[in-house]
Amino acid sequence: MADSKYEHLFIKEDKLIKQGHFVESIFSSYDNLEPLELHFNYHCMTGPLFMVKEPHAHAAYEILGFIGGNPLDIRDFGGEVELTMGWENEKHIINSTQFVLIPPGLPHCPLNFTKVDKPFIFCVIMTTGKYHTIPIEEPMTSEERAAMEAPPPPA
Repeated sequence: MADSKYEHLFIKEDKLIKQGHFVESIFSSYDNLEPLELHFNYHCMTGPLFMVKEPHAHAAYEILGFIGGNPLDIRDFGGEVELTMGWENEKHIINSTQFVLIPPGLPHCPLNFTKVDKPFIFCVIMTTGKYHTIPIEEPMTSEERAAMEAPPPPA
């Protein structure tokens, strides 16, 4: 269908599939979803991997999806993942199907896939077109926030 009105809306594998961390993965971060402000990656995790070692943050929301790899039972999660969140470096263990919602500016990682007993799905969704990080900044104290909101002193 060379002259199809909607052909441009079908993004085929030659524009989606790239070599991922250790398997072929689906990546939308190469401008193939323009004009949407959306980033989507899909990985089938087949073995342990220390994927992201350094903490970072983003200017947009990020959703990390961990989904059991059995299409007939997506609750059948075959692994364990360690994810560190926040300025306090809270370590979380993921061992069931779940999404993690990361607000803009919140530091996260390391991300370590410590145990993979059977393949499972890891996906990343961001409300921005391209994947990028921002510098991590310490959160404001309540006093700092109040000072910013206070009216300036009279002249």
